[in-house]
Amino acid sequence: MATYRANLVYRPYMIKNEWPAIVWVGDYANEAEEYSELSGLIKKAVTEYYTDVILGRKNLESDWDSYIATLKNIGIDRFVELVELYCNVSNE
Repeated sequence: MATYRANLVYRPYMIKNEWPAIVWVGDYANEAEEYSELSGLIKKAVTEYYTDVILGRKNLESDWDSYIATLKNIGIDRFVELVELYCNVSNE
């Protein structure tokens, strides 16, 4: 019951849908697979960081550079390239 009540308290702050749905069409199987893999890893890292900040295990300011480094190590720059590619392809 305590978990349910806590859920109700934090529900207004929940990120509902931060990731756009992307459907790759055509000869982009490799890009789609890479996007899917990176998306999952990035979502996990973001969720873990948000949770750690909310629970006080990490400090938003002092741990920020480490968080960004983690995202870069995962491949956030490549992820952004893939999203840009998708946008360019879908606008053709």
